[in-house]
Amino acid sequence: MFDFFGFLIYLISLCLLFISVFLINYKLNKYIAIVILLGIIFIASLRGTAGIDTKQYIFRFENINSFSDITLYEPIIPFLMWIVKSLGGSFPVFSLIYGIILIILYCYIFSNFKNSIYFGISIFPVIFLDSLFNGIRIGLAYPLIILYVTSSSFYYFLLSFLSHVSSLIGVIFLKRKIIYLFLFLFIILILSGSSILNIVPDRYINKYYQYKNLKPRFSYAGISDSIALIITLIVYFRVSGVRGKKMIKNSTIVIIFIIIYWFFLVRNFVFLLRVTRLIIIIIFAVIAKRNRKLDKISVLLSFIFGLFYSANFLRQIIASSSYAERGFLPLFPLDWDIL
Repeated sequence: MFDFFGFLIYLISLCLLFISVFLINYKLNKYIAIVILLGIIFIASLRGTAGIDTKQYIFRFENINSFSDITLYEPIIPFLMWIVKSLGGSFPVFSLIYGIILIILYCYIFSNFKNSIYFGISIFPVIFLDSLFNGIRIGLAYPLIILYVTSSSFYYFLLSFLSHVSSLIGVIFLKRKIIYLFLFLFIILILSGSSILNIVPDRYINKYYQYKNLKPRFSYAGISDSIALIITLIVYFRVSGVRGKKMIKNSTIVIIFIIIYWFFLVRNFVFLLRVTRLIIIIIFAVIAKRNRKLDKISVLLSFIFGLFYSANFLRQIIASSSYAERGFLPLFPLDWDIL
């Protein structure tokens, strides 16, 4: 049965997230924005078992009983779970603390990089909500990868990688000396007689085979993020000063290329759905790093697309309400103790 109340919470949250970005980015009232964000993460922390991946994270939380239970594979979230559980907290407390970390990171991004507004009013509201309910590991990696690109700090890259392995795509932004160091160590390992499979942890190998032949559930999967990639590149061109015939030429090439990319790759391979979103975020981070005067047309284009992107997210919520345990829809059943 469709939960209209839960759907309404998502709709209101998306609207408030758009408002929050404007409040922070345009330095209107950061504190009101923070209160709004805190309210959203508080509601998300009371979601019970709602969210497709929530049960999986609850299972992990309940099975972390000592420091030795933290794996080397993407250890940041398990480490945070272990700290919360060691202090006597429950999964909702972990969700609340995790949400506060996200707020701190995103507030820093929107406060310090004016051109982050394009990201903030296009895909951020959806990504933020999705990070709270389903993609906890990748959700923490998103702001870290933005900070990595904008600051060129290796430590942000390392943290994003330790949060989610797909952040490895950001390796192209590492300084050459660090890349050469990685290559040197890799060659030494190979020459020492170690095979690649022995170097790579089993969890990574298992994930590779798990995603290798996994197909999206629908033939139209990935369309929204593929369109988002087009919009992101168009904004990138405009912010870079591209205009007139060159803009038309570049946009046409991008549209054709991404249509081919979606038709032959994205809609056939699940892992590329996540890779595409990461590429979008990295491009937005590159735009934010430039910190040039805002382009009004790009702001309008980003905002209009953001509304359609959010509408598609709400459509997914409606579709997922048929999943077991109410899919994405929050608050029911409300069976958690706060502490």
